[in-house]
Amino acid sequence: MSEILSVNNVSKTYSLKKGKNRKAVNRLSLSINENEIVGLLGPNGAGKTTLIKMICGLIIPDDGNITLNGKSNIDRNDYYTSFGALLEGSRNIYWKMTIEENMDYFYILKKGHNSNRKQYKEYLLDLMGLSEHRTKTVGQLSRGLQ
Repeated sequence: MSEILSVNNVSKTYSLKKGKNRKAVNRLSLSINENEIVGLLGPNGAGKTTLIKMICGLIIPDDGNITLNGKSNIDRNDYYTSFGALLEGSRNIYWKMTIEENMDYFYILKKGHNSNRKQYKEYLLDLMGLSEHRTKTVGQLSRGLQ
């Protein structure tokens, strides 16, 4: 199999307010071969979106090199022709409702009124690490938590 993506020691730091910095990606390396399917998993703030945007050339890494289909991100004009597009996922949820309200709404739409709804909601909140955010509106959450 031939390698289609190589990420070598890539790092990205964002400058925040008041002179503080946040390292979003720290010396990450990975390679993907032709016909492989790869998923990026990690908690909110782990750098998944930053990595994808660096691979697509939307964000320039501070350090490291990315090669896509044999073209390096160092030659940006040539690199842009290596990919088609980045389609960011739509979050089809109600921004002014809380997490719990969204869960109740979609559960009732899908399964109707059911005695297991509360138990299932608690299970999902715990599984996704959202229990402490349950009463926040979706609009108050970071993109990763959404």
